[in-house]
Amino acid sequence: MDEEIVLPNSQYIDIDLGLKYLNNNKQLYIKILNRFLTRYQHFDINSIKEDAFENEMHTLKGLSSTLGMELLSTLAENLQHEKNEEMLLQFSKILEAIIADLT
Repeated sequence: MDEEIVLPNSQYIDIDLGLKYLNNNKQLYIKILNRFLTRYQHFDINSIKEDAFENEMHTLKGLSSTLGMELLSTLAENLQHEKNEEMLLQFSKILEAIIADLT
C-alpha cells in the first residue's frame, strides 16, 4: 500500500518545477527537501566566513533551484557575485518564510 506523500504548500516553492527536475519522483523530492530543511533551518547567513560565502551561495543556488525555489536561487546567485545588505536581507526573509512553510 502506497502512503500518500504530502507536498509542502509555499508561495516560494514551485513544486511542479522541482518534481520535473527530479523526474517526478515525489519520494526523492521529499528526501531532498528534508535535507534542505535540516541543513538550513538554523542557517545564519551573517555567520558565514567571507572565504566560504561564494561557495555557500553557489551550493544554495543549485539546491534551491532543483527544489523549485526560484526566487531563493536567484538571490543566492546574485549574492554569489555581489554581496550587499539589501539582497542579504531579502534572501534571509525568503529563506525564513520557506523554512516556516516546511515546518
